[in-house]
Amino acid sequence: MNHDEIMSKVKELLAEYIHDHTIDSVDEKSLSSTTDFAYDLGMDSLAMAEFLSKVENVFYPLEFFSNGEIDEIKTIGDLVRSIEKQKASQNAPVDDAYNDY
Repeated sequence: MNHDEIMSKVKELLAEYIHDHTIDSVDEKSLSSTTDFAYDLGMDSLAMAEFLSKVENVFYPLEFFSNGEIDEIKTIGDLVRSIEKQKASQNAPVDDAYNDY
């Protein structure tokens, strides 16, 4: 899975999360690497924890909570870079770990 595919999947998961947890919806096309979870989308720390848990399940085996990266993830771009970095450090292609839930 390349950078654009990871970005697309993260945006899809985020749009689904927002739709499932609020009365609002967001168009995936309006999301970009600079979209800030708190500032642009109004996500608080609980919402971020829930969303990142979902991302961990889809891109298993990622760990945002135990390695402290959760505090560094502010934008969609930060999240995509974290996924890429963790997969590279595990020497595992993202394709092999991708779960289509």
